[in-house]
Amino acid sequence: MSIIKKFSKNKFATWYSAEVQKQVDSRVNFKDVNVERELSVLKPIHATRLVEMYNFFTSAQGRAHVLKGLEKAGIRSVVTGR
Repeated sequence: MSIIKKFSKNKFATWYSAEVQKQVDSRVNFKDVNVERELSVLKPIHATRLVEMYNFFTSAQGRAHVLKGLEKAGIRSVVTGR
């Protein structure tokens, strides 16, 4: 699985579980928990995730992941010139 897919799934799972936890903590019956998944709710969250992903890939750790992927694909020397 790609790092982008893992990143997205992890962020969504973290957000979703936090939403469930908020409702359970406010004494909502677990059977009645309802997490809003309308686009008006998800779009701003997704935009924030895209910014976080950009920040990750422009960091030293993110660049290292990209270079490792290029190396595994056998094209690192073509892209980096080394």
